Amino acid sequence: MKVYYKKLVEGITIPSIIFNSQYSYHDMPVYEDGTIDCWERVALDDIAGKFNRNWLVTSVPDGKAISIHGLAWLIIANGKWNYTPESYQKHITDTVKSMNTKLTGLHKNTDEQKIKWEKQRTKWSARGKPYKIRQGLGYGLVDGITTRVFVRLHDTYHLMHVTGFADDTFLMCPNLGDSENIVTAQDLTDLVNDGRIACEPSKGSAVCLPGLGEFEVADNSGRGISISPKEKLKEILELPNRAGNKETAHELCIKRYNEYLRYPDERARERLREAYESVPKHERIYLGDMDSKDSDYIRILYEPDRKREV
Repeated sequence: MKVYYKKLVEGITIPSIIFNSQYSYHDMPVYEDGTIDCWERVALDDIAGKFNRNWLVTSVPDGKAISIHGLAWLIIANGKWNYTPESYQKHITDTVKSMNTKLTGLHKNTDEQKIKWEKQRTKWSARGKPYKIRQGLGYGLVDGITTRVFVRLHDTYHLMHVTGFADDTFLMCPNLGDSENIVTAQDLTDLVNDGRIACEPSKGSAVCLPGLGEFEVADNSGRGISISPKEKLKEILELPNRAGNKETAHELCIKRYNEYLRYPDERARERLREAYESVPKHERIYLGDMDSKDSDYIRILYEPDRKREV
């Protein structure tokens, strides 16, 4: 009889850059057992190979772009970067030591394991799940989901992470200068209304990637996804629902769509409209399949005279 068990391994994410035909920002999980996830699971002893193969890098050349998934695509000018490959490898090791001072019990990829997984054509991910400690007795965890925004501080746009937790709380990291980095939905709304949150800083803006470096935006056109801050706010406010497996705006919209198809009256149409407009604009394409996207929602709500294609 074959058996297995799951083990809780805690870690910390550190900012990194991966080069895979283009430069991509990556929140790289580094765990207490020396496991590292740079788009695939590697052991601490193997991380040097990722630098040797130019998979992990510490800077982006001027004139090249960095992609920040789900947020921005920025061409770099006047970049000033904090690490060399050697100092960054030390930073990774020091991060493991901060959780495991004697570096005991480290994960290693043995030759037998490598052969096994290559034979099975399997690559393992060690993607982490954000969490916080639940208050009270015992060691309980509250799961979260994280997204990113730029926040303007002193004329520089700082990349920040906003995590929404299943208990309807939010954390922003790095913090905004206070001793705590707890933020409320109203705090986030105020940042948007004050124009301090951006999704894609404009040409000429100063940008800081905390822990990695700073640069100016030479250009941001061509491949950005053009998310407005107000639509990003809708996404952020949905994070606790997603983390807690509660009904999301996306799921409610699909439910209202099916209700309309069964009973296509004006009341059902307005309920669908309300649900559709609650879904972040940049996520509406996921309401249908890869081909239809949200085209039938648009037809029903904004082009009612157009017949449905079957």
